[in-house]
Amino acid sequence: MATTRYKTVLGLGILVAVLGLAAWRLLAPVAHAGQCDLSSQVCSVSRGDQRFEVELLPRHPAPGEELRLVLRAAGGAPPELGTEPLTVEFSMPGMDMGDHAMTLEPTGTGALEGRIALPSCPMGHSLWQASIRIGEEPLGDLVLHVRQ
Repeated sequence: MATTRYKTVLGLGILVAVLGLAAWRLLAPVAHAGQCDLSSQVCSVSRGDQRFEVELLPRHPAPGEELRLVLRAAGGAPPELGTEPLTVEFSMPGMDMGDHAMTLEPTGTGALEGRIALPSCPMGHSLWQASIRIGEEPLGDLVLHVRQ
């Protein structure tokens, strides 16, 4: 009798866990339409009339793999940003994955670059949002995918 009860409780627990995960995946927020995906292309952001190209290397990083984010002024001229730091904050829509940010630094080739390793999501999500800012001024939000 106790074995039957144990199997029933265990079976119900597994069923609730599977249904809960399925419902969470369906209801979890997704990337907003119109955001450029760094995993598939070079993206652009603007400040006034100055346009910047943003590239992710490698395009499809694995969890924990160091990725590089490179920003160049469109047309090859050095970016004119003033004295404010250029930062990129990474977040996962609908998840609390901790604080992940980088400051882009000059490379000496007219570009700015930062490096970071993003963790794996325990729920299996791969979508990250990258919010680019100069000081407190937002330049744009882009998305990227980390392989699972």
